[in-house]
Amino acid sequence: MIDRATLILAIAQTLIWGCVFYAFPALLLHWEEGFGWSREILTGAITLAIVATACTSVIAGKLIDQGLSPKMFPICTFFAGGAVFLLSHVTEVWEFYILWIVAGMAMGGCLYDPCFALLTRARGQNARQSIIMITLIAGFASTISFPTAHNISDDYDWQTAVMFFGLISIFVTTPLMYWGTALVEAEVQETIPKQERAKVNGEDVSFLKLPQFWCLPMGFCFVALLHGTVLHHLFPILDDKGVNKEVAVLAASFFGPIQVAGRLLIMAT
Repeated sequence: MIDRATLILAIAQTLIWGCVFYAFPALLLHWEEGFGWSREILTGAITLAIVATACTSVIAGKLIDQGLSPKMFPICTFFAGGAVFLLSHVTEVWEFYILWIVAGMAMGGCLYDPCFALLTRARGQNARQSIIMITLIAGFASTISFPTAHNISDDYDWQTAVMFFGLISIFVTTPLMYWGTALVEAEVQETIPKQERAKVNGEDVSFLKLPQFWCLPMGFCFVALLHGTVLHHLFPILDDKGVNKEVAVLAASFFGPIQVAGRLLIMAT
């Protein structure tokens, strides 16, 4: 049975992925049409955002080790949502880039990686079940994001869509992030003695000498490259092929269910 903290974080992760990360591919064609900028210029923004996420992840890890998760997660969620909201007022390329870089830096402190790091710190080997449940639920973020962005943009405009995503992130996801991380951080304080926490937080970098360690980030890099390429260019590719917009949205919405199916298959083997 899923515990309260895991359920809260699962909902929060679903919303932050759907309202921030998936907002870019969901609205890419609308931005191309509205701004008149090339796809290369537009996708350059999300590339820099992902680089910013990677750079701030190291800082996020240190803050988690220091027990600052209940502050870091909601602050990062707030800024990510705020950056998305402010996209509605963008008129220049540099404004678009700055807001996505800010969103990228914020995502480094509130997406899957820091969430799983917090759970592992608090629950050790027992974190596996919580991590699986969060990925199963949050896997449906794209299923929610793509149709929502499409319907709001068609009924109103893309500016209304980013404002909606930003407000959800600020007023719904931010409190959920605080609530969930505070519950998990309380487990750390209760179960791990102060002396042990000091040992856990020690600067042991011997793993950097292991070739297995360097294979892991390289593998994750290639997976992220493949995922990002397919995800962010799916709509443009389908649009170039003349695929109906509704069909394209339906296809993109299956990203989540397919991921969930794959995770269930892995669990069963």
